[in-house]
Amino acid sequence: MQQTINPKVSVIIPAYNCDKYIASTITSCIEQDYNNIEIIVVNDGSTDETESIVTAFLSDSRVRLINQENKGVSAARNLGIESATGDYLTFLDSDDTLVSDTISGNVKVLTAFPDIDWLYFPIQRIDQNGNAVDEISPDLLPSFKYDKIDRITAADAFVRMSRRLLPTCVCGGIYRREFFDKRFKDGRFEDTIMVMELLGKHKDVILSPYGSYVYYDRSGSFINSEWDAGKWVSYINVLLATMQTKVELFPAQKDEVEKEKTRLYYTLRYLKAKKSEDVGFSLPLKHFITTAGKVRPSFTGWSRYIIKTIVYKCRQFVIQR
Repeated sequence: MQQTINPKVSVIIPAYNCDKYIASTITSCIEQDYNNIEIIVVNDGSTDETESIVTAFLSDSRVRLINQENKGVSAARNLGIESATGDYLTFLDSDDTLVSDTISGNVKVLTAFPDIDWLYFPIQRIDQNGNAVDEISPDLLPSFKYDKIDRITAADAFVRMSRRLLPTCVCGGIYRREFFDKRFKDGRFEDTIMVMELLGKHKDVILSPYGSYVYYDRSGSFINSEWDAGKWVSYINVLLATMQTKVELFPAQKDEVEKEKTRLYYTLRYLKAKKSEDVGFSLPLKHFITTAGKVRPSFTGWSRYIIKTIVYKCRQFVIQR
């Protein structure tokens, strides 16, 4: 593969009602110590001052503003991809930032590995008080640090992701534009599904210690939102995409994946029983059955479901009395 000298990097920023943060996000791109970039802000029908704030940056020829009616983050990212002219793509959320040497340091790594299409660089999580957070928490994106340049297979990357040693989001990565021929699906957890599809290409990944994606905890973010029925449906899509990729990368584990589907089926049955007062919680189970098809019956799974449901109902009865 022919290597471009001084390759152009497209930074794609989907933006929706982010007037409190978008200026800092764009500034972190402008202040990169690598000049050959384009900063594509896709304004997803914002109703606040996002558009006017971005417009003030258009005097820098590297900044581009694209307006669309509100269609969601997936559509915004997809429009950014279609509009990009760079050799490489990277994604930045509208309330996060990049450390100033992130692009320069990682372009050097990509130049040294001309056959690599996908690179991960560090992610630093910052809490609401501005403090760095390194520990892994159940739902939040943790920090990721890489001590050295490390080339790994897609299978190894999958294993590390399952252990939360690599991110399962597109942020914190740089991708060759031709490699990134997939498009984001509608719905939440969309970038995890994208990562699974990219792993399915069986391409090696480079881990780089240079630069950093700075991710800020926000109380109103989706990852901090309540687990309603819609969020469960999106999560089911992620789990099924992960199972599919696991079989593609590890064909010998097909039987284990079928067992995982069965366990998920009984989990969703329990969820429906537990949330019986909310008719909306019948949707996750219906969606799973429609999407996954038949699952293997399990006496153990059935028994656990019955016992857990009975115990829960008994506890609720006691509490209500």
